[in-house]
Amino acid sequence: AAFMAMGQGFVTANDLDVVGVPFKGAKGLREALIAKQVDFGVLNAGDRLRLGEDKFTVLSVIAADRSQVIDDKLPTLAEQSIPFVEIPSPVGLFVPGGTPADVKDALSAAMEQATARQSFVDGMAKLFIPATYVNAADADAYVQQLQANIQVILPKLRK
Repeated sequence: AAFMAMGQGFVTANDLDVVGVPFKGAKGLREALIAKQVDFGVLNAGDRLRLGEDKFTVLSVIAADRSQVIDDKLPTLAEQSIPFVEIPSPVGLFVPGGTPADVKDALSAAMEQATARQSFVDGMAKLFIPATYVNAADADAYVQQLQANIQVILPKLRK
């Protein structure tokens, strides 16, 4: 669903008239792209790195900045001045509501240290996942912006 939402952010911002083709996961879309049964799709850029450039071409990364790019060969939509509504798929560390501030602070500090370790960065790169530490305050602002962006594409998803 995250990649579908990202694609819809691109389609909506560019006022494209497209017909969505549902798949049960990325595997079906990869196969349809390779077989030239669909014109384009939104996948993890790591799929090209795993499968090879001869299977399909990644035209761009749907991202506003380079921190989300794991392959330096790939440009972002923002770098190409192509409009899109950013709908990223962040992964975060969550705690239950009411968790004491000192516990949250300790976990946040541990996350910052862990994400700075080269072994962590290298391990995430092998999984084709960009890793960036974001503190709690910035994460809250990020989630609020994500919610606002989702409201832009939600009417299109309901059709």
